[in-house]
Order: sequence, then C-alpha cells, then structure tokens
Amino acid sequence: MVEKVTQGNPEITNSFLQVDKQREKWNKGEKELIEEAETYLEQIVKFLNEGRVDN
Repeated sequence: MVEKVTQGNPEITNSFLQVDKQREKWNKGEKELIEEAETYLEQIVKFLNEGRVDN
C-alpha cells in the first residue's frame, strides 16, 4: 500500500516510514484512529488503483 500511495517516490516513502515507525509516540487517539482505519484505507487504495490505466 505504501508504495502505491507514494508512487514509489523514495523521499516520500522514507518520510512516511520514519513517522510510521514511531507509532508509540503518537497521540493515543490518533494512533487508534489510524490503526482502525488502515484496513479501510487499504481497500480504498486498491479500489482506486484498479480503476487506473497506469498501474
């Protein structure tokens, strides 16, 4: 999912992964929201990418 969202841009991917690796420092509410939403967000990205011609 990360590669699809960042379109493989190494700078954006690296930034995302640096933030993601620090989840223990996230605000509890934000962390819970993101973790609950991850499956849904993955489904959205998959759906959007299936409709793209340039996969």
